[in-house]
Order: sequence, then C-alpha cells, then structure tokens
Amino acid sequence: TYTIIAADAAGNKSAASEEAKLKTATLSVSSNTTLQESYYRQEHSDIVLSAEAQKEDMFDTDALTATFQYKLKNADEWNDLPLTLTGAGSATYQAKWDISEIATGEYDVRITVEDEDKTEKKPLETSIIIKDDDVDPVITMSKPEASSIHGVTWKIEVSGIATDNIAVDHVVISRSADETNFTDLTTLYPANESKTYNYSFDWTPEGASGSITVRATAYDKCNNSAYAEQTITVDADAPVVSALTASVRTSTGATVSWTCEDADVAYYLLWRNDTAIKTASSDYTSTNYIDAGVTDIGTKYKLIAVDKAGNQSEPVTAVIGDEIPPTQPGTATMTSRA
Repeated sequence: TYTIIAADAAGNKSAASEEAKLKTATLSVSSNTTLQESYYRQEHSDIVLSAEAQKEDMFDTDALTATFQYKLKNADEWNDLPLTLTGAGSATYQAKWDISEIATGEYDVRITVEDEDKTEKKPLETSIIIKDDDVDPVITMSKPEASSIHGVTWKIEVSGIATDNIAVDHVVISRSADETNFTDLTTLYPANESKTYNYSFDWTPEGASGSITVRATAYDKCNNSAYAEQTITVDADAPVVSALTASVRTSTGATVSWTCEDADVAYYLLWRNDTAIKTASSDYTSTNYIDAGVTDIGTKYKLIAVDKAGNQSEPVTAVIGDEIPPTQPGTATMTSRA
C-alpha cells in the first residue's frame, strides 16, 4: 500500500494522498463446463454452467463479478443470468440455465468474470443448438403371436416394449380389418416418466371377424411415433358337420363316421346314449370311430366339432339300425305223406 505526501522547501507538507495498492495477483479463470453441440429442450430442463477463479491471498474474490450470458445467434441483446458462489470463500461460480421454455435455435453462450479493476476474463465462449426432440420411439410387440387364431369371446393379450431417447408418453392400441383403416381400442400411459414402457392390454374381439391387424403405436412428448403390429385371425364361424352315420360292420362293434370340411377343427366331442366317449382332453381329430363291443340296435351317437377358436358346431346324431343279416338257414327237406 502506498501514500504520497508533497513537501516544499520550507518543509510544509501536504495531506497524504489516498492509499494506492499494488496488486501482484493476476486474474485467472477457467471453465468447468463442457457443453454439447446441441440439446433437446425436452431432455434438459437445466444446463449447469460453472467457472473457477484462481484464489490467492492477495486476490479478493469478493470483489469479482461473474455473469453467464446467452442470446440467439442473430440477436443484439444478451440475456444475463448471474452466477453465484457455490460456498463461502469459494472462487467457484455456478448457474443453472433452464432451456425447457426458450425458443429453439442456435445460441451464443459466454461466461464473463471481472475483477474490481474491470479486468475481464471469458473462460467460456461458444455456440450451441437448442432444438425439439426429433427422434422416433422404438416399439416391439410380443403378443399376440403372428397368424394365431382367436375366438370372439377370448381375451387377447396385446403387449410389448416401447422405448424412447427421452421418455415414452403413451401407446395407442388399434385394430384394422383391411390393414389401412384403424380403429383405436385404448390409450395406455406409463405410471411414471421413463425411457422404457412395458405396455399390456387385454382385448376381447367381439364384433371382429376374419383377418385382423393389431397395432401398437408409441408416442413421445413431441409426437414422434413408431408402431409395431401383428396380423391374427378372429374366427367367429362355427364348423359344420354333415353325414354322420353309425352302423354295425361286424358282430363285435359299431363304426361311427362323419364329414367336416372346416380346416381348423381342433377336436371332436362324441357321445353314446348321452355318455361322453370323446372329450376335449381326448384331442380326437379323426373323422371316424370304431366303438368296440357295441352291437345294440337303437344305440344313439351325438357329435360336435370344435374349432381352434373354440366355436362349436351344431350337434348331429345318428342311430344304429338293424344291419346284421340273419343267420344262414340249414338245408331244408321235404317229406311227402301218402
């Protein structure tokens, strides 16, 4: 610290001047921030920026001012966001820049630190791009399985996984009978915001029939979308059984046979005199049955066909008739009487 006093030849002295300080410290500032080339507004609500000034015993950090400034590339005015000390006596400054609501575009960004002598340092001076999310989600569908057959009263599980670079907003489940015009069935929302969403929906396809395309479309908050789909068959038509016959072919059993032209029959149900002899668990698919030991005329059989969608045909019946020929008689003899 220096003061100056002037003295004349007579020894008169002036008042002392104001103190002058000689500082040997040099302002040195570095940035602790590495910025990306671009940011999505939906992904980064805050960008954290920081700078650190060199701290020396002879350097008064309380006399420093620090500012974070940003502006659109072609704008004239800078927007100021004051940087604050992160702790008492610290020479580290930090600011949070909320970009979620600002306009998209290219921005100039800089940090300026200034000491009491108006010496400026800019440890950060660059440009970044702020934009809306333009990346489509990714979605898969694991159920229903492609080409699977379903009944109109079944619950069909529609499920899979949707992912997004930021967050999946919702998934729309829809169906179409022509692969072009889709009808929405439901909209599913994740319980919590997440990049991954395991979606699932049970659909009962009442009113649908034939080839149906089931689609799941994932959306993010910027309405970017992607879909996955499977084509299934909803079978609303019952099989038709015709020409059921029952006859005794030998003296030791009866043969029951029938005709069914439906290609998707899963199994047949068969009764003899109201007693089930072939049930669903029998998994019987042949179109004839030999009922060993049955020879009684009047024995009644009933048959129902069940297809892969669970549709049942109308029952058809047949009754064993008297088809066993009589026993060959012996040689006849004639006797004449006088």
